[in-house]
Amino acid sequence: MTTTETTDRIIRLAREVGSTATTHAGAMRYMVARPVPRAPIPDAEGMYAVQQRRCDTDIADWDGENARDAVRRQHWSTRMEARAASQCRERGLWTLEDALAETRERDIPIQRAISRAIAGRTSYRRSRSCWVGGEHRTWVFLAHDGHGHCSGESQRVWHRRHHWSGTDSSHSFYITRRTLHTLGVDRIVIGGLVTLDYSQPDATGVARARWAVQSTGVSLRTETGYIVRGRYHVVWRGQDTPAARRRALREYAQSVQRRRAAATQRHVAERLAHGDADGFAGLVVRRDDSIAAGNCGSGTDSWIAAHLPGRREATVQEILATGDRRPEVLRAVMVAIRRAQHESVTQTA
Repeated sequence: MTTTETTDRIIRLAREVGSTATTHAGAMRYMVARPVPRAPIPDAEGMYAVQQRRCDTDIADWDGENARDAVRRQHWSTRMEARAASQCRERGLWTLEDALAETRERDIPIQRAISRAIAGRTSYRRSRSCWVGGEHRTWVFLAHDGHGHCSGESQRVWHRRHHWSGTDSSHSFYITRRTLHTLGVDRIVIGGLVTLDYSQPDATGVARARWAVQSTGVSLRTETGYIVRGRYHVVWRGQDTPAARRRALREYAQSVQRRRAAATQRHVAERLAHGDADGFAGLVVRRDDSIAAGNCGSGTDSWIAAHLPGRREATVQEILATGDRRPEVLRAVMVAIRRAQHESVTQTA
């Protein structure tokens, strides 16, 4: 096709759609501004629509049939269960629902007793909201042996009229039945912690146990370990071996010694605070004892210059005679007492 024939064809096509151009450039500008519409394909579109409607109908029929079958099966299962329960009751037999209902009714007084035993004896965090919320609830459930656990959560609440918010908290304890049989309700709380699972202790008094400890916020987590002689917790996540039980006993003995030493120190500190130096009057307190007690060197020198000038050491009786009962002075005296006790033990050994 030559150039002239092509130009004539373009002008003719432009005139068919309403153009009055007589040149090639005018016909092209008209066709670009107003493109020629294409004819639709009714057969293909109609065929697709028919197929889509058929697929939708098939899916609807299939889902409806499945739903009807599920309803029939559920209805039949309910009728059979009701019929079996009725026959059991006629023959004087218990159904599973009756047994579970009686178990729940029997557990309610136990759960309430445990809740009363827990209240006021634990130090777990709870909601402290004042204006809105601030309520706390404790839920107690009885679990199977070896499955004791706990949880804690908080829920945001809003004021009925104003846009004020607060939080309510709740703690859930799942306590095993063998814990109740072994410890009893009154001994569920050991050291301020709720015991969730407690096995039978061995001859040394060490028992494998699980208890609830504080986590972030008001939430709780379950800790696993040993409870020694019903009073001390030892965290242990490994296997239950004789070595682990011996380690628990050693930690318990060390804790007992620390508690006794702390009680003795508190007693001595109270006596010194009241000026009673019986048994320690001749004990020498050095300047190094004050430094070891956490006092600074310049402060120690200032105290010596004000009360005992020119001295590097003094007896407990002389220090108490100054009348200064401040904590930093008593701490220096306590360090000297502990040093003397340690030296006496070393010499005896």
